[in-house]
Parts: sequence; structure tokens; C-alpha cells
Amino acid sequence: MRIVEQNSNTHSDDNKAEPQLLYKYYKFDEDHPEYTEEIFTKNKIYLPSPKEFNDPFDSKVGLIYDATKKEWKQYLLQVYKRRRPDLTRKQRFAEVDQIIKKGLYKEIPDNLGYSFLDQMGVFCMSAKKNDILMWSHYSTSHAGFCLEFNATTEFFGRSQKIIYKQNYPAVNFFRSSQQAKTEASLLTKAIFWEYEQEWRIIEHNKGPGVYTFPRELLTGVILGCQITAENKEKIHKWCNKREHRPILYETRVKKKEFGLDIVAIDY
Repeated sequence: MRIVEQNSNTHSDDNKAEPQLLYKYYKFDEDHPEYTEEIFTKNKIYLPSPKEFNDPFDSKVGLIYDATKKEWKQYLLQVYKRRRPDLTRKQRFAEVDQIIKKGLYKEIPDNLGYSFLDQMGVFCMSAKKNDILMWSHYSTSHAGFCLEFNATTEFFGRSQKIIYKQNYPAVNFFRSSQQAKTEASLLTKAIFWEYEQEWRIIEHNKGPGVYTFPRELLTGVILGCQITAENKEKIHKWCNKREHRPILYETRVKKKEFGLDIVAIDY
């Protein structure tokens, strides 16, 4: 057995430091245990929609609705075309003209402002593997596990770094590009989450759902210090069956300080 050194975990590319490895904390899904097993046996991971996040401040931006009536009309026509396919073109124009004429469009932003995020799939990871708070929050009080992924190739290498700020970023709903709105929403978080050193994959095209990652990119599995013997045995079995067997580690509580050692173990 050996204690793993806590390296800088970065490589240099055009003077920009990016992580070689990224980590995903997990708990065992008691309601659907097959979901946990399929991570190891079928290389499947789930990218949720931002509306599924447990942080009510996540993905929030200061949206500015500074637009002309013409811009509002063009936007509303697109919304009606998408949400009311039963209407004819003439009916859509009539409905939108009434909304513009009565000034009702001023009440719309709170209902539709964040709707574009529902079409995004997001996978959250961290550059840190030994953070006590994340083990507590995301791995059922250290009873779960943490996956180590190779982030130097395309699948996980497309991850983008979260920026932490005191206030919501401000974007113009009409005049900012879709990319600018998405990045402001999904790549900016409150400053008190900075300790997580988070990176995210944002799936714009296919949206939320289950994705299959290349099997060789799972390079390590770290067991929580309070994992049950039964769940530890399950992970042993699943890892043994993999063509590319990841290195298996376990976390151990340090004896003289508040912290965790990560130790490679045999299986």
C-alpha cells in the first residue's frame, strides 16, 4: 500500500493550467442500485438539466430585457411557433400582436427567462479528491465513492472551469449570444462554493440524459472512509470485470489533523 501524494494535478497548455484528472463524488443510489452499477459495468453517466440542481442559486444570472417592441415580437413568434404548433401562422401573429399592444410582454420574463437552460445537460466534477466537505455532501457522509477521470482527451477534456463571484452575472436576454447566456448561467457560481474547484461539461446539442464515456478514461476509484463492507465488495467486483481496471484507493482519516489520506489498495 502507498499513500498518494497530493500533486498539482495540472498541465500547461499555452500558459493555461488545466487539470489532467477530474473527480466526481457519488453516493450509492439506494432507489435504483442498477444506476450505480452501470457506471462501472456500462460506463454510463447522467447529465441532468440545471433545473434538477439542489442549489437554488445555481445557474442564476441578472437577465436584462432591454429590447425594442420589434425584438419582442420576433422572440414571441418563435416561442409561439415552438409551444403552439396547433396555431396557423396568421393566428400566431394575431396572438403576439395582442400581447405587444397590451404590454403583456413585460410580465413574460419571469416565466420564460431561464427556459433555454432546460435544454442543457450538465456534468459537474471537481479538481479535488480529498475535500472533506464534498465527501460529506455528495458521498453520503463519506460512505460513497469518488471517480477519477482522465481529463486530457476530448470527452472529459471539454470541461469548462467555474468562475466564482459575489453577484449574479448580467447578460442581455435579447442581444447576448446563446453561448454568452449559457456560460454566464452555467459557468458562474456564488463565491462560497469556490472551495469545490468545479469543472463542468455542458452538453448543448443532445441535452440532459445518459451518456457513455470511453471506458479507458476511468483511471481510479476512491472509496469513502465510511463505506460499508458490502458496497466495498461490490466496487471490487465491478472494477475486476473492467477491461481497463482502474486503480483502487481508500480514504483514511488523518491522525493528527483534519484531513484525509488517499491510499492505493490491492483488489
